[in-house]
Amino acid sequence: ALVGAPNDPVGGNAYQGSAYAFRRSGPGAWVQAQKLLAASGAVGDRYGYALAAHGVTAIVGANQDTVSGR
Repeated sequence: ALVGAPNDPVGGNAYQGSAYAFRRSGPGAWVQAQKLLAASGAVGDRYGYALAAHGVTAIVGANQDTVSGR
């Protein structure tokens, strides 16, 4: 399972965002497997705003990220 935390501050960057991957560890129990961060995250990116998963592949969106200054 994936959980987005788009308002998560990362390393002093407000609203950079993150996502968390969880795995099932038994009936009704889940444990955090990994915290996902954007490689080029910055203040206000809101990484984790949109999520998709299929098998072992995850896609995490950052709806406020700027690409090439845009």
